[in-house]
Amino acid sequence: MTNKIQIIREIILKNDSEIDKLSEVEKEIKSNRADELNQLFEKYFFDCLETGDSLKVGSESFDIRRPAELREDSIMTIYVKDSTYSYESGNADKLAVSFYTTSHTDEYELRRMVTIGKVGQIILDFEDDILAGYNQIMVEYDKQLTPNRKAQWELDKKNRDLYFEIESIQKAQLMNKLESDGIEFAIEEDKYYRLPELDIRFDWSVRGVKKIKVLKKTPSGKSADIELQVTYNSYNTDKGKYEQVVKTDTYEKVRMDKIERMLSYNKSIIVS
Repeated sequence: MTNKIQIIREIILKNDSEIDKLSEVEKEIKSNRADELNQLFEKYFFDCLETGDSLKVGSESFDIRRPAELREDSIMTIYVKDSTYSYESGNADKLAVSFYTTSHTDEYELRRMVTIGKVGQIILDFEDDILAGYNQIMVEYDKQLTPNRKAQWELDKKNRDLYFEIESIQKAQLMNKLESDGIEFAIEEDKYYRLPELDIRFDWSVRGVKKIKVLKKTPSGKSADIELQVTYNSYNTDKGKYEQVVKTDTYEKVRMDKIERMLSYNKSIIVS
């Protein structure tokens, strides 16, 4: 079983490596797409910009940014919209503009208003051409991105399935050990209080579980008779101090889901 888990983990690592390579290719594709979108927007809006202005291009919008006294401001954002909400490349049919309003009339704000007006005129004159160029770029690059993303998704799904297989194998190993030798928990000697607590019934729990072993399951397999080694502090009157005591008791018809939950919560301290 351990060898099988190791083989599965090696497959996962190989898949992760392929995902990383695909992710790098995706970044390059998006970078190339951003370059083409930037060229498209500069073609139409470059003459609207002042010296020092810049375009910040995204896949569905772009900002016109201008240096301010203490920072760089977004003076307006142009969004590419699909009024049908199809979420498919090539269906953009509207340019929407967003900008802040102000009552200030200093030179910076007046120049910003001039730029907004210029951009508005470009949109009135060339909106259809801008949208056509945008849709063409998005469609062409989606032809590269779609198979890349599909390949990443398929590898990621394979890894999720493989992790689930590892968990199933480990759970089977744990249950076999639980019903044969039993399962022990290890903690630092002076921190016995960190040992697990097991719910025996809805109103009864046992703390300080050092070891648990299934003695017999019910026919349904949903409950079991178990043996617990429990650690607790007891006062030794002869020595005049508390000492750690280990006591073994059996409990009947404890639900297996409670046992499995306890093991899951405390798997980090299980003795392998």
